[in-house]
Amino acid sequence: MTTVPARTAGDPAMGRSPFASVALVSCAALAYELLLLRLSSIIQWHHFYAQVPGLVQGALDGHATEVGGGLALQPAEH
Repeated sequence: MTTVPARTAGDPAMGRSPFASVALVSCAALAYELLLLRLSSIIQWHHFYAQVPGLVQGALDGHATEVGGGLALQPAEH
């Protein structure tokens, strides 16, 4: 039977911070959330289908207001 030696304070593995493992778990959780979002968007597509035209219309209205308002406030060049 073999025994595993105990880690000492001088061991390089003891000084390693857990940032790599935390980053790996965080990336896995984020990938899982994106997977669930994509699956729900495929399964319940009609909710997104109704939302997209409203977002596009709101973006176009805001852009037209910004451009039109900016042009109206500029003095005429002669």
